[in-house]
Amino acid sequence: MVMKAAGFAIFMAGLGILATQGVGGGEPVLAMAPKESPRAKQGIGIPDIRDDAREFKAEALEVVRNFHKSDDLLGKARYVRDSGGVRRKMEEYYGKNPGKLGRKIVGMRASGLGFYEGAVGEMPTTTVAVEYDDLSSCNFVVEHRTTGGVIEWESSVGFNPRSWTESIAVSSAEEETRAHPFRVLAAADDYYNYGFASADAYMCVRVMDPLTSEILGYAYAERGGAKAAEIEKALRNSRGGAPLTLELEFSPQSARTRQVTIARLIREGWRGDPGDGETLSGSSVVASVQ
Repeated sequence: MVMKAAGFAIFMAGLGILATQGVGGGEPVLAMAPKESPRAKQGIGIPDIRDDAREFKAEALEVVRNFHKSDDLLGKARYVRDSGGVRRKMEEYYGKNPGKLGRKIVGMRASGLGFYEGAVGEMPTTTVAVEYDDLSSCNFVVEHRTTGGVIEWESSVGFNPRSWTESIAVSSAEEETRAHPFRVLAAADDYYNYGFASADAYMCVRVMDPLTSEILGYAYAERGGAKAAEIEKALRNSRGGAPLTLELEFSPQSARTRQVTIARLIREGWRGDPGDGETLSGSSVVASVQ
């Protein structure tokens, strides 16, 4: 059975291709060799992966492996979607997290198949779970296009153009309430304090870092409205935090309380369509402190 999801892939179990450690600590190797590209069997448009599941899994593993083999960001950018724009984001991200560049792969596994509804229609995807020698891990989302597979890098690493700390600093320094879009892990919580002391009036969401699951702070939405209902539905049945893209309002008081207001749920998951990457950049002024 194939399940569809808007905004991010929901994956099927089974048909996994396991990449295991080679003899003597060498590179991971595929359990099966890729067949003829499924794109050779088709004309234009998005390929039908229902008939080509194994080929796409093999392609996804190869793309992720080549991404990690590349020694510099220019080489890595060849394997990501929107390579020109993403390269600048990669320079910023890895500049702040240099340790993520030197990790060695100890295992990879391609998941079942998934889809998301994009601007060009239904996009087939495969997620490759990568385990590293420092015991960390990362899930790389590979989009399968007629020209080949590419990594949707921003959602894979949970990239945010501005950190939580930077967002608080901007609102505090400018004495303005500013709204910033964020990729976060979110979970229901019961921290009610300061300006959000009433559990009857507000729902509370624990906001966590996409990669480390570190608690960044707490976000609130007024109960009884469509926004709160939407968020509650998105958090239902999530274990360890649901990946959400939220627009959060930071006030000058956020530095002291670690509390923010949820302006809106942008989407469930972390993926955006090609061309809308600027949705997650910059910020807007909501109100000035009088």
